[in-house]
Amino acid sequence: MTNQTENFPDLMSDDSFEVVMRGYSRRQVHDYMIRTRNQIRDLEERLARTIDQAEQSRIELADARRKMTEAPQNPDELGERLSQILKLAHEEAAANKEASESEAARMRDNAAAESERLVMMAREQAESIRAAAQEEAERRVADATAAAERLLSQAGSDAEETLGTARAEAEDTLRSARAESDRQLTAARLESERQVADANAEATAALAAAEQRVTALDEHTGRRVVYLTDTHTEVMRRLNEIGSVLGDLLHREAAAGPLIDEAAVVPPAPQFRQAQQAEQPVADVLAQPEPQEDVLADGGPADQGGDQDVQEDDVNRSGGRVEVESLDVATADEAGYAAGHAPAHESVDMFRPVRAVDHSVGDAQEDIRVIVDDVRHADPLAPAPMVMEVAEYTEVDFGRLRQSHDDQGPFHNK
Repeated sequence: MTNQTENFPDLMSDDSFEVVMRGYSRRQVHDYMIRTRNQIRDLEERLARTIDQAEQSRIELADARRKMTEAPQNPDELGERLSQILKLAHEEAAANKEASESEAARMRDNAAAESERLVMMAREQAESIRAAAQEEAERRVADATAAAERLLSQAGSDAEETLGTARAEAEDTLRSARAESDRQLTAARLESERQVADANAEATAALAAAEQRVTALDEHTGRRVVYLTDTHTEVMRRLNEIGSVLGDLLHREAAAGPLIDEAAVVPPAPQFRQAQQAEQPVADVLAQPEPQEDVLADGGPADQGGDQDVQEDDVNRSGGRVEVESLDVATADEAGYAAGHAPAHESVDMFRPVRAVDHSVGDAQEDIRVIVDDVRHADPLAPAPMVMEVAEYTEVDFGRLRQSHDDQGPFHNK
């Protein structure tokens, strides 16, 4: 069966209204549209039921016709009574068919007319709703426009009043700010002038004090340069004297030679070291006391002693001190040999440079101390004493006296 409702489009699907500001009450219009759609839907359902009934009648009529055509009865073959009954049945069927067809046509016409009426009614209702909504929208738009104009004029007047008040307040605030800024500027100018004057006074005082300090430092530096120059000259003179004395002592010891024949008394020593160290000079038992130190308080040279004594020299100054110490160069050998004992000891003169710092003054000043130490070796195979050389180069650096030597020099201070 063909659905006849497809011939009736949804009349309310395209009937929509434009939404404008303050146009109409959307809730009321939507409710009315929903009620109208429900009424149209009910009418469509009634029309569909009527069409279904007509279609059912048409199907029954077609079925009756089919049955009549499938088994046709010849009235002549039947009896007279049956022939009459059959004839009456044919006539009744024809009458029923005509009545059904006429009823179906009538019902179809009625349904079409009803649908047309419903469509026209729905269109008229939709048109009336649209017109009413349009009128309501226009009325509300006019009301909204008037209200907006009133609000705009009121807002303009309020804005003018607020602007005048704000302008007056801004002018008052600006005048107050200018007065306060002028006052603060005057106070800041006075304070800056006072600070500049104080700073100039402090700078002048600091400059004068700095100039006095520079003058004092220049005088002090000149005195120290003169003092260090004199000290350097004195130290070099003392070192030269010590070098000459040590050279004389070493020369005399080498010229004296061994006191006894070591090979005749002592058996051959084990060859632990070099061959040239196997035979060492042996001195007699000449145990002599170590010499005392001579301290020069005024910086003058010390008196020289005997051939085997090197006196200690001290040079004392007010700004620093240069000390040269020497210990007695003496040899002490044992005279005899006990059973199974080693040969006599031999004394060797060794030099030991020492750096000392005098902490009694403000600036750290270096002292140079040259010590001639008497080292007695128990090993007869000890190496021969080294020949020391006195360095000739010194460097003075404002309060510090430093000696610079070659890496091979004996008085190399670091």
